[in-house]
Amino acid sequence: MIYASALNELFTLDRAEPSPDMRPMTEAILEHIPPPHADENRRPAQLQISALD
Repeated sequence: MIYASALNELFTLDRAEPSPDMRPMTEAILEHIPPPHADENRRPAQLQISALD
């Protein structure tokens, strides 16, 4: 479990030991979420960015 609060700038695996950066969350994502499967013969990947104000 990852404890996270953007408002309090808190990202940690242990609430008793807060982390000064987002490293615990980033490392957990890289460890537990597999990369997407890509077919090199298909069109290049696309990205759509949107922002809500």
